Amino acid sequence: MLLFALLTACDGGEPLACDTMAAYSTTLTIVDADGADIPDVAVTYAVDGVEVGACDAFGGTWSCGVEVAGLFAITAGAPGFADQTVEVDVAQGECHVVGELVELTLEPLDCTAEAVAGIAVSLTGSGGETLDTPIVQYRDAMIDDTAWVDCSGSGEGWTCAEELTGTFDVRGTASGHTEVFDLVIVALDEAGCHPVTESVALVVEWLPD
Repeated sequence: MLLFALLTACDGGEPLACDTMAAYSTTLTIVDADGADIPDVAVTYAVDGVEVGACDAFGGTWSCGVEVAGLFAITAGAPGFADQTVEVDVAQGECHVVGELVELTLEPLDCTAEAVAGIAVSLTGSGGETLDTPIVQYRDAMIDDTAWVDCSGSGEGWTCAEELTGTFDVRGTASGHTEVFDLVIVALDEAGCHPVTESVALVVEWLPD
């Protein structure tokens, strides 16, 4: 059963019948420069300078504020894209807020061409000895029997998984020494450009005589 709120019109005319359905203040579509949808978009908003929180997602659109009037500042961002903020002034109507429709186009981040290693490895002997023929390698830990890949470096300092993120096995050894392993999880940085380099310390032991 529908309920009605009777409001008197400002000009003293007939009462206005308002339904009880709540209206969103703003509704957004968010695309890239080619008009395509963007995955993992996060949208937050503030009203009249007060932070409110996340907008509601509806499979490709986002709605912010329910029956709230005022100056909205809506910020959208996604991995690999620059954050964008838009201001929308939402007016109060006779029954509901006057909902505003907004389309945001996010621009890709201008990531530098500098390559970043996912893993930095130090390989040392347990007794502080100089290692002969050291080897450091990595592989994707989420794929069975994937091939080992040589890391770059020499002596104690090595780098692996250039511009890669994910879960990796790392191993190190040297002539006459044991083989040691570690499991490393490499995340993407907040800008969505490069991996966050994880440091690993591998210490090998002399093999029994």
